[in-house]
Amino acid sequence: MEILDRCANRTAELCTNYVPAELLVITLEFVATLKQSSFERQCVWAVAFLLFVVVGYYFNKIFLRPMVWIRPHGSVGFLSKDGSLSHEDIIRETVAAKDVGKIPPVFPNGWFQAIKSDDVKSGQVKRLNILGKNWAVYRTSISKEVTVIGTYCPHLGADFSVGGKVVGDCIQCPFHGWMFGGPEGKVQDIPYSNTDKLKFVKLDKKYCVEKWGWVYVWYHIDDTPPQYELPEIERFNNFRLAALSEHVVDCHIEDIPENAADSAHLAFLHKPAMSTNIESSSRFDWVIKHDIKADWKPKAEEGQTHLADAYISDTVYINFFGRRINLLSFLFNIVQVGPGVVHIYVRCCGYVFYIIQTVTPLKPLRQRLHQDFFIPNNFWLFMAKPFITLEIIQIERDIAVWTNKTYPAAPKLTKEERVIANHRRWYRTFYSENSLRLNSSGQLVSPQRKETLDF
Repeated sequence: MEILDRCANRTAELCTNYVPAELLVITLEFVATLKQSSFERQCVWAVAFLLFVVVGYYFNKIFLRPMVWIRPHGSVGFLSKDGSLSHEDIIRETVAAKDVGKIPPVFPNGWFQAIKSDDVKSGQVKRLNILGKNWAVYRTSISKEVTVIGTYCPHLGADFSVGGKVVGDCIQCPFHGWMFGGPEGKVQDIPYSNTDKLKFVKLDKKYCVEKWGWVYVWYHIDDTPPQYELPEIERFNNFRLAALSEHVVDCHIEDIPENAADSAHLAFLHKPAMSTNIESSSRFDWVIKHDIKADWKPKAEEGQTHLADAYISDTVYINFFGRRINLLSFLFNIVQVGPGVVHIYVRCCGYVFYIIQTVTPLKPLRQRLHQDFFIPNNFWLFMAKPFITLEIIQIERDIAVWTNKTYPAAPKLTKEERVIANHRRWYRTFYSENSLRLNSSGQLVSPQRKETLDF
């Protein structure tokens, strides 16, 4: 009986996380009834019930739950050159020894994905570390709007994300109780003083919007208002989340979106379909292959110069004893939206799928690459997962290159690769004179700003 009770408790724990509530009630009632049966019958039914739970768990995971593919920093792209080194040593050595090249500024101006909307509850204050700075994110209690601010109070430097409180549509400093709010984040109340002479004091407040389940932040080194808006996705409500992936990549931010213009690498690096290891092949590489063609060009129309289009056709085929047999054809319509957001429309078998890919600088030369995969509401989830897995495998092949490559300021390009130079010219429009660069000592500096000592 004690074993059955433990089994029931563990089953309840699993079911709470992975099984619908109605099924949980039924199973617990079943266990309660089973306790009154003979020992032999209890054993038989307990085994059958455990089998039912295991099958139900995997059915739910495969057929009902979106796939989650989150790889921690260091798990992809760091290749061993010396068998005596630990993986942690390989990571440190790769990052420290990498020749980063003569790189452009590290933080371009534009919209960047910041934090999941669901992770910011009303009245909460959360810490966020992106774009080389610490930020505080909170959702106001009255208007329910998300606000992103520099996390340190302009009074005496207290951290709003550690003890700060949301009071109505304001945020209160945990150190002296100063209250800030309003469209510009100005001081609203000082508990022990008159605020009239300090109305100019305000927070480092950023423009932000909520789209597609995420909070996006507008970053500009000169604090100018947004110069473009994030586009809408047509009939987005007709789609549901099928999977997400997230990787942390040690490279310059420009290395990642530049891939869209580098069509030559597609036919070489991405020829193997089943292996993430670029140093060796899997046993399936000779069977499953890609035939890839691509094109990229920026938009020139007024008001759309922050956009660029790429088109990729990908035919997946098998090599059957030297004979090519086509399996599936994919057409990718890729829209680059500024430096950090990409919308990918995938057409296959009469269906349209969406991928929202974002690159967010965490700090200089370290990027968060996130992808959300959406499928039509009437499409089977389990049918989409194998193809999503193949796409993520190809991304991880790219990551292995990005992590270890340098950034050549003047690459030697063939005439077929002139589009890469065009991409760099387009991407350069997202930098400004004050954009932060890394100096030879690895410090962030702004070429046009002079540092002064004011203490």
